[in-house]
Amino acid sequence: MISRRVVIFVIIGVVVLSLSVAGIFKLIDKGVITFGHPEISSDNETIKVLLIIDYGDGRLDKFNVSIDSGNATVYSVLMKASEENGFPVGAEYYPQYKSHYIYSINFTDQNPKINKFWQYYINGNYGPVGVDLQKVENGDIIEWKFEEPQMGSLEGKK
Repeated sequence: MISRRVVIFVIIGVVVLSLSVAGIFKLIDKGVITFGHPEISSDNETIKVLLIIDYGDGRLDKFNVSIDSGNATVYSVLMKASEENGFPVGAEYYPQYKSHYIYSINFTDQNPKINKFWQYYINGNYGPVGVDLQKVENGDIIEWKFEEPQMGSLEGKK
């Protein structure tokens, strides 16, 4: 005969498991848990963007990137340039922000010890939103700079 204690543990385990599964589905519905990066349609026109990577030590890389306008974000331009030109990009996706955080470009990693991080500018203005959320248009200039955070730039100061 199964002891009363075993039955209680089994019931508690089933309840906890049920609540966990229900909670996971709720987080998926709210978009907190996502699977992959959403696909973006490619029935749009091709646009051209200039991508500049400033390593903060005098080195600059410049790339002319052609990309579908439906997929044209700061992130997608950087990733396309990376794929076409063979340089690595270190990025981590944060679902709560619906965007990637770029921590490395072409073997130059962020360095909190010297307060230097990768930050982007679009047409000379500090990037106000996450890289996946910043749309780009034909003729835009995207600059990635390895520098100290420019918080004054968010307030209109440069």
